[in-house]
Amino acid sequence: MLSVQPLPPDQLQDATEAVRTLEEHPQGQVHLHLSGSGGQADVALPPQLMPLLRAALDHLASGNGIQLLPLQPDLTTKEAADLLQISRPHLMRLVDQGKLPYHMVGTHHRLKLADVLGFKEVRDSKRASALNALAQESQAMGLR
Repeated sequence: MLSVQPLPPDQLQDATEAVRTLEEHPQGQVHLHLSGSGGQADVALPPQLMPLLRAALDHLASGNGIQLLPLQPDLTTKEAADLLQISRPHLMRLVDQGKLPYHMVGTHHRLKLADVLGFKEVRDSKRASALNALAQESQAMGLR
């Protein structure tokens, strides 16, 4: 799994311009010009990467971080914990409580990616609902 933290404010404009450029050429092939201490190189990326590149840059331009997760059917407990942004011991408590299904591969726990993503979606939805209820209650009480 690859994580990219939100961009610093001085780089947001670069990401926004890159998104605009990609939107102007939605079906085109991407050619990158790289330059650095190792010299220069031109690299052609397959057109199938355009939607991924555009979505990643769009999120970064909006000030969000991103994670790239390979689509494997099974995750290790560390990969699942990282995806959920929780500790591995907490993940194992959820597994032991039956809140996340798993199967064993030898002596190792494995979780299906779809199960982990489903759990994350439900958890995030509950969090958003609770936050909205709290915000409404605060407004009703005249708090800001």
